[in-house]
Amino acid sequence: MQSLVDKFYDKGAIENEEAFNALTIHLTSISHFEDEAARDKVVKHANGFKNLLNHYQSEEWITEEAYDSLMLQANLLIEKWQS
Repeated sequence: MQSLVDKFYDKGAIENEEAFNALTIHLTSISHFEDEAARDKVVKHANGFKNLLNHYQSEEWITEEAYDSLMLQANLLIEKWQS
């Protein structure tokens, strides 16, 4: 997911550095907790990531394409860790 965030930021689909940094911090946390197999923490941070996406879309700091793609990936990640 980080590569998608990087790609969208580079092409201007994430238009705000604050949004980019916050999304990256959440993804770093998710990666850390995945390495530890901390299921509840992965899901918690993935849901936080989704909340950020919703906020940044409402502020128009992220395009619909980036929002849809990242939301799909976050949902897939949550499904993986909840099953």
